[in-house]
Amino acid sequence: MEYVLVLNGKEFAVDWNGSAAAEAFLRKLPLTLTMQDFNGNEKFGTLPFSLAAEKKVPTAIAGGEIMLFRDTVLVLFYEDIPHTQYSYTPLGRIAAQPGSGDWEAFVRCMREYSVQAEFKRIAAE
Repeated sequence: MEYVLVLNGKEFAVDWNGSAAAEAFLRKLPLTLTMQDFNGNEKFGTLPFSLAAEKKVPTAIAGGEIMLFRDTVLVLFYEDIPHTQYSYTPLGRIAAQPGSGDWEAFVRCMREYSVQAEFKRIAAE
């Protein structure tokens, strides 16, 4: 199976990292979250369930990363963050490469104040 993130009707491929937390998240799909902006560089939404957190403080966060904050807050980063003091559990990242048309579409969607994020499985071709 492949997994996508749908933002405002546009599908984005996601590369999950295979961690226990990511696998537990994938077992809960499909899932739609209303995500709000925070700091002009990320969106967050509260999950209707908890995940086992494997928290660490990253040295830097790249735009496109998907992380868990605490054990119930899903965070999608759309800008790079050179340093942070917060602990996150990495789950995966958007597959689009910075500079590509898909990346630009992802960033445009994320810059909307509130966004509906739908995570779902799709059949592999």
